[in-house]
Amino acid sequence: MISRPGAEQAAAEGRECLGEGCPACTRGREGLDRFFDDVDERYRQYGQPELYPFAAGRHTLHRTPCPGAAHAMRGAGTGSAHDRPVGSRYEFCLQTHSHLPEQNRDDNFATRYPYPALLAMTREEALSWVKERTSPKGRKNYKFCRVCVPEL
Repeated sequence: MISRPGAEQAAAEGRECLGEGCPACTRGREGLDRFFDDVDERYRQYGQPELYPFAAGRHTLHRTPCPGAAHAMRGAGTGSAHDRPVGSRYEFCLQTHSHLPEQNRDDNFATRYPYPALLAMTREEALSWVKERTSPKGRKNYKFCRVCVPEL
């Protein structure tokens, strides 16, 4: 049990974890579960190249089976399948997530947790991705992978 003066207040404000029943962890559980649901869905889609033939990072569009795409997904730390944390690993993630500053919590947590580097997409989603990254004057803010050279 925490014996320092002010520890209860610090925990209530989310700066320090009290362990079981911690108010910050209780509030953060739903957001963390949504985060892992998103990670699960991204890996599920990436694992179905017949339905999601394109994969995009920040600025590069790939075909899903491209070696460059596979390398980017391995760089996220978990390969092509997500091992959703359970037990003590989940509790550690919950504490880490819940005690980060409120603003941009999911973005901050994503830098600490292996997050899929690419988003698998259908052809229509890939066309939309390209359109969003093309200025009204036709300037492109994206590139196609040089290895797989995806064609839309």
